Amino acid sequence: MRFPIVQCLCGPQRHAILAMAVSTNLAEQTTDHEALAWLKAAIGLLLEGRGGEIEMPPRIDPWCGLCGAPARDWTYEIGWSREFEDWGAAQRALRESETDQRASAALLELLDVTYNARMRGEVARHVDDAHGTGKPR
Repeated sequence: MRFPIVQCLCGPQRHAILAMAVSTNLAEQTTDHEALAWLKAAIGLLLEGRGGEIEMPPRIDPWCGLCGAPARDWTYEIGWSREFEDWGAAQRALRESETDQRASAALLELLDVTYNARMRGEVARHVDDAHGTGKPR
């Protein structure tokens, strides 16, 4: 079995902002246009801080946390999964992929190579400078 996957990607680098699998039952009743509209609506709620309404994190930043691409440059697309034995196998693979991606994101944060990490560092430097506690440059 295969199923559609809708995803929101940052514009220039194609980092995943959010991806959602469309169950085969739903895919049979839904057009690609409708599935993409649902994803765009979900992203809109997350950007407004209303993610809890759709059982997601409350808010996402209006930029890519890895490269800083603003939400206005994000792209939305739909593709198909690889072949799976059944929906249970697909869900296990999707959860494993999500876990791997979260671990990669955490490692990049720890190494201070993400846009968000660089922003936090810059804010900390400004605060230190404002309080006279920063190291001379």
